Formats: sequence, structure tokens, C-alpha cells
Amino acid sequence: MSTEGQEISYRTQVALAIRAARTALGWSQQELALKASISKPTIARIEMSGISPRADTLNTLMQVFKGQGVEVTIGNEEVSIKYSKAALLTLQEQLNAK
Repeated sequence: MSTEGQEISYRTQVALAIRAARTALGWSQQELALKASISKPTIARIEMSGISPRADTLNTLMQVFKGQGVEVTIGNEEVSIKYSKAALLTLQEQLNAK
């Protein structure tokens, strides 16, 4: 399947990045909402590409993830998610506990 000529909206990139980072941490939308002091409906709308978050909202979400050792970068039609060793060890423990 060729992706040539296809564009990915910034809103979609943000939605996918937030959802991927949240689920990798094993968090529900409610847990992320509580940690970021953002309403759950706002998290849900962001993840469904229903809204583009304000800059301060996006910054808050990125800081919450970074505090857990997960660095999310949203670039020109590219999303990068990096996990620190501590984050990977925590995720490994969560997987082993299941």
C-alpha cells in the first residue's frame, strides 16, 4: 500500500500519539485525566481526533508522560515515542504481573 501523496493531519498525529503513550503505560483515559488534571471527555475527544488540544493542554499531557519516562515527539508527519530504561522496567513489571 503506497502512502505517496497521502497526508496525515496534525490532529490525527496528536490523537495517535496520546493514545499510544497512554495505553503503553497501561492507563485508562480516566487515569490520564486525573494525572493531567484534564477532563476525561477532553482526553476522549483528543484521542478520537475530535479536537486539537490547546498548546497548554498538549504541553501538560507531554509533561505527564515525560514524568513517567515516556517522551513523545510529534513532528512533520511523524510521531516518535521513546521510553527510558526506568519506564521500560516498570512496563515489564506490569506485563509480568498479568
